[in-house]
Amino acid sequence: MAVMHADFGSLQLRDPDEESLRLAAWRNFHPASAAHWREVTLGSGTACSAALGHGKRTVVPDVFADGTGLN
Repeated sequence: MAVMHADFGSLQLRDPDEESLRLAAWRNFHPASAAHWREVTLGSGTACSAALGHGKRTVVPDVFADGTGLN
């Protein structure tokens, strides 16, 4: 959050057994929002699941304009 000057932040860890990402820590999200991101699986249509599937960082510069439906 400090590096990006962000108001919100989260940390997800890869669970190799489940092939998913699990929310390890978060700050400033509404608890219901954090609960929604508790686990991200492949095929969920999110930037996080794309990163999980490709095995590398995924950057979405503008989720409203890129047409992926991530907004």
